[in-house]
Amino acid sequence: MGAVISWLAVAGVLCWTPAQPSNREDWSGSAAAVFLTSDERRAWKTLRADDERERFKAEYWRRRDSNPQTPVNEFEALILARIEAADRQFAVAHTAGSRTQRGRVFVLLGPAAVERIVSGPLESAPRMEGSLVVLPRAALDTREWHVWVYDRESHPDLMKMLGRRDLELSFIVAPGRADELQSGGLLSRVRDTLASASVVLRQ
Repeated sequence: MGAVISWLAVAGVLCWTPAQPSNREDWSGSAAAVFLTSDERRAWKTLRADDERERFKAEYWRRRDSNPQTPVNEFEALILARIEAADRQFAVAHTAGSRTQRGRVFVLLGPAAVERIVSGPLESAPRMEGSLVVLPRAALDTREWHVWVYDRESHPDLMKMLGRRDLELSFIVAPGRADELQSGGLLSRVRDTLASASVVLRQ
């Protein structure tokens, strides 16, 4: 678990303020629950009472506490710090940053070693109609292509857990409106691997 905490620590966020989700929300779909294993997801779906769900969430964090003797659960603190950082950096329209595609990846993997961004308008050039310049709709519809790179040099523990030399994830971003992950299947496999690796206290 030391390796898990080590790669989590690259977030470099020193303080956090945990959000209090409504009991009406499905917590298993929240950013905080990104490390749920498949067994834990199945167990969550069987719960009906709020007190059962609260005990489940407490157990979720407890199972990932690599040093229960300390008063702070370092894993929980780091993930909640990442959520707060994601909310600040990746908010889109009325969607909290930790609920966007980039925010969810940030919560799971932390900051990338390298981020490449290419932006520009799409499709055709402006045309003339008499003395007027008519812009194609796409000319104002700027998209950004973001590529996040994780590698062994900057994330050795993460890459060791994943059994990879590096990891590249791509997003299409409409600034202020939406973002879309282009590598969903790959990220799902990565998430499953890290969810299992995050559990240090077995039942």
